[in-house]
Amino acid sequence: MTNSFSKFLFSPNQGLRRQYGSTQELIAVGVAGAFAKTTIAPLERIKILLQTRTEGLHSIGGYQSMEKLLKREGVFGFYKSCC
Repeated sequence: MTNSFSKFLFSPNQGLRRQYGSTQELIAVGVAGAFAKTTIAPLERIKILLQTRTEGLHSIGGYQSMEKLLKREGVFGFYKSCC
């Protein structure tokens, strides 16, 4: 027994399986990767500072560490370990 909705979804020319060119896919993957890296980098920086018990940032929590890092190093301090 087949469902007409599942036929629609998984048929090669309809539903979720649309055909895109390789250039469009490459651009989409690049944009998604750049967005993911720039949104996660500040959290990774705080995680690393908390794990290494950096002076003044241990035992105060994530949010307070972010505030302290922002005051000490500015916005670019969040991206220091990025790339």
